[in-house]
Amino acid sequence: GQAAERARLGGTGQLGRLDVGLYGSASFGVVPEVLSHFKAANPEVDVTLFYAQTPQQIAALRQGRVLAVFERMLPFEGDLEVELVAREPLLLAVNDRHVLAQQEEVSIAALRGETFVTGSMASAVATVVRLCRSHGFEPQFAGQASDVVMATLLVGVSHYVTLVPASMANVQIPGVRYVRLAPLMADAHMDLHCFYLKDEQSPLLQSMLRVVRAFRARSRTRVPG
Repeated sequence: GQAAERARLGGTGQLGRLDVGLYGSASFGVVPEVLSHFKAANPEVDVTLFYAQTPQQIAALRQGRVLAVFERMLPFEGDLEVELVAREPLLLAVNDRHVLAQQEEVSIAALRGETFVTGSMASAVATVVRLCRSHGFEPQFAGQASDVVMATLLVGVSHYVTLVPASMANVQIPGVRYVRLAPLMADAHMDLHCFYLKDEQSPLLQSMLRVVRAFRARSRTRVPG
């Protein structure tokens, strides 16, 4: 009967509530797309979202308040498993009054002399340094914002520039224009990860990870790197 069917769905991760953590620019492109695929495949599952920075997300995982977290910051914790979800190409975010805002695409070499603002992740700073050095110059930094979204907001009210994942192009911020980097470089990317407890046996988590892995496999055909 109906009760037996609900028990079957619950056992296969197709019924219940999926609590997901996320933060920053992950909210604007890839994660909604992944969760949309999950919901289409599992219409009986309710999805709830918990928005907080990484330390709070890790605590929520360990307390059982979320099953999985989507984040750009890579956690190095022994009890967590981490999977790549997507490798997003980077765009240049500039003030719309900046001379580079009129370009269809911009080379890294054209950013010599510009002042960068970045999010607080060490990898964000390292990416800018690596790309600039590969074009023969050292980048200048204005400092750090709390995350990619805040860095982009700063660009809208300053002369700074920042590199953002392609997801940010879904967010129209007053005073900001997104410009493609040229040529499209395999190392000009920002990764999005999914992490969860290694010993988590929830069928709901397994169901979501199947969607994540299918998404990653499809993304490889359209994203450089």
